[in-house]
Amino acid sequence: MIVIDENTFLRLLYQNQKEFEGYDIRIENPITVDLNLASSELVFQRVFFKGEKITFFSNSNKRMDKSYIIFLNTHFSNNNTVFNNIAIEQLIFSEVSSDSPINIIGLDINTLEIEETILNKLFNSKGNINEILLSNSKFFEGIFFEKLQNHLFEFSKSYCSTFWNLTSHFSKVNIYKSTFISSIDCGYLNCSINEFFFSENMLKTNFYLNMSRFKNTLKFKSVHFDENSLFKINSCDFKGKLYFENSSFVKFHIQSTEFRNYLTFEEVVFSSIDFQDTNFISNTYFDQVLIKNINKCKRKTIRQIKYALQKTDNKIDYNRFKSYELETYYQEIEWKDNFKDKFILSATWFSTGFDHSWIRAMVFTLLSGLLFYCLFLISEDYLNSFEVYKGKEFFSGYFRFLLITDFYNPLIKEREFLTEPLSWLIFILGKIVIAFGIYEMIQAFRKFKA
Repeated sequence: MIVIDENTFLRLLYQNQKEFEGYDIRIENPITVDLNLASSELVFQRVFFKGEKITFFSNSNKRMDKSYIIFLNTHFSNNNTVFNNIAIEQLIFSEVSSDSPINIIGLDINTLEIEETILNKLFNSKGNINEILLSNSKFFEGIFFEKLQNHLFEFSKSYCSTFWNLTSHFSKVNIYKSTFISSIDCGYLNCSINEFFFSENMLKTNFYLNMSRFKNTLKFKSVHFDENSLFKINSCDFKGKLYFENSSFVKFHIQSTEFRNYLTFEEVVFSSIDFQDTNFISNTYFDQVLIKNINKCKRKTIRQIKYALQKTDNKIDYNRFKSYELETYYQEIEWKDNFKDKFILSATWFSTGFDHSWIRAMVFTLLSGLLFYCLFLISEDYLNSFEVYKGKEFFSGYFRFLLITDFYNPLIKEREFLTEPLSWLIFILGKIVIAFGIYEMIQAFRKFKA
């Protein structure tokens, strides 16, 4: 390892030395490297930068052909590293580690490539970078882009605490097989994006799409949010199609947003979901969507999803969300404020459940009929001293009692009406409950009808 100070480093650079291998560069005072005076093809391999701040600077307005700066197996342990107003073809970091932030300001380059690198923080401001390729790397304090013009941004197989893209334009964003864990939020603010793909990522942080414009396809596939993470779309404009596929969200919120094209949710699991001031101009598809904590959702959101399912003729999921709406309404109202609706919904829940189960309706009919038949039998035994406790006679009378059109005394073979008022009261109430159970069972069988 060759140990040199900042003055020797600058002298070698300005003598057009292209390759620096095995150097230990110790910077005692902050320095600025004028790349106009150095070679346009720089390679740093197994180099250690230690000490104070180093700034790579170029005031050229024209990008030079075949110009590049490459850092291979390099370590930055200096206070700060800045690339300012540089116009080159490629800036590459491979197997690089840094204890301090790397700031990229006002770059005009074709490709920024970072692979197998460990950085504390990457910051870019006011640049024009055609391609940004970040892979197999770790960013412990995050990535921050501001006022960036970019054609392709690709982030893959990497770890990042947080990232923010502010007031930037991206032609295509592709983020996949990466992990984001932080107590700090991340996302896009006031950006313009043509195509956006976000797949096979794990997030333990809040993710925002805020005041941004999306012109073409936006797809979230196999994305999983953990713990109490929030995914929120706020005040965005979607002109292209938006897809959510095979993903799970803890808290999913959309607010003050307009969707001009298709919006599709397929095999998506939510802990809770909330729509506020959201406009679905085109069809919205919900296919095999599950909401775990329906009690945390607003009825207005459930109704909006139900209406979208009705428009797309999705009868299966429509009935499921109809039951969700009934459940949320049942939880909202109180007995003292709305006794009528609370009573009806309670009867519905008790007989079939809000999902209209025909099995539950049948069990309800048989058990409620048996209950009223036993009460009726006890009243008749007490008033008229009938002895009908034997199995054959008991079940014969029970089956007659279940016939809602049979108003004769089920305890005797002859067609005779009841004579005691108490028996009539129990008899009529039992018939009403049995008829209600039969009606609910029929409705359960018809729930997929138009």
